[in-house]
Amino acid sequence: MLAHGPVTPRGLLLSRGVLNLITKLWSLFVLNTMSAR
Repeated sequence: MLAHGPVTPRGLLLSRGVLNLITKLWSLFVLNTMSAR
């Protein structure tokens, strides 16, 4: 995805954590909207 610079384990962990957080928030949002109906 990032063409510039070497991929560092720290950056990889950071992006993984961010993706994890986004998916968690998204699933919570979807569950809330589905249960609201």
